[in-house]
Amino acid sequence: MELSISFASVSLTLLLIFLLTKTTSFVRNYVSAHRTGYPVFATPVLSRNILWMILAPAFLPQLKKWLPKWIFRRMDVVIHGWEFRLKTEMHDRLGKVFVVATPDECSIWSVGILEFRVTISAGN
Repeated sequence: MELSISFASVSLTLLLIFLLTKTTSFVRNYVSAHRTGYPVFATPVLSRNILWMILAPAFLPQLKKWLPKWIFRRMDVVIHGWEFRLKTEMHDRLGKVFVVATPDECSIWSVGILEFRVTISAGN
C-alpha cells in the first residue's frame, strides 16, 4: 500500500487549518470585545498581516473607488492612519470608546485617553 500525497491536498489542508484558526480567533476576539460593554466594530480583515499593513495604505484610493461602500467601511478602520483620515467619524458613530475586533487583535479606541494625555502634556 503506497501513500501518495499531492501538493494540492497538502495546500488545501494547510489552507483549511489557517482559515479555521483565524475563524476561531475572530470569534474569541469578538466575544472578548463584546464583554467589555463598549460598542464593537467587527471586521474580518487580518489587520496584523504584513502584506495588509504595507499594501492597504498604498491601494487605499483604489479600494475606496472599486469596493462597495459597506465593504470599504469595514476595511477602512484597520488601514493604518484611519484616525487621521476619518477624524472623529468613528467616534461620532460609536461613541467616545469603542472596540475593534479582528481575527488578529481586539483593540480599544478611546478619544478620552487622548484628551487626557493632551491635558497632561499641555499643563507641563
